[in-house]
Amino acid sequence: MATYTATVVKKATTGKKGEATKGLAYLDLSAALTTSDTVVISHRDLIGDGKPTILGGKFWGVEVDTNATPTGTFKIGTATDDDGLLTTKGAAVGLQNSLGGQLSYFFDGALLGTEWTPENIILTPAANSATGATSGRIWFEIEILTV
Repeated sequence: MATYTATVVKKATTGKKGEATKGLAYLDLSAALTTSDTVVISHRDLIGDGKPTILGGKFWGVEVDTNATPTGTFKIGTATDDDGLLTTKGAAVGLQNSLGGQLSYFFDGALLGTEWTPENIILTPAANSATGATSGRIWFEIEILTV
């Protein structure tokens, strides 16, 4: 079991009431992700300790499962709602959509439109990849609304 920590490059800061901002983080893959792994994004680094409304977000990057017959899936959420931001999706372009050989998903989980409870954001592989990518970058973006 490995825990990887994503690097936050832009914090979605809570500001004036009614203001929307985005936060951005990435992880450079150094090994294939398996179901015993997690990718953690610190809520303090990405969103802060406030309780904004989650408007949406996006996950994109290299194909996480590069096999011709991909089996990998993943989800994004928190410790209390493991697919609250992104319900289980395929880890290969062939299973969903393509942006020049990259994955691209918009968040669709139950936490959208709700007040954020300060918790770390966690990507969890839900099924192992047939051939897991061992290099490349995956990105996470979240948009919040200060209430």
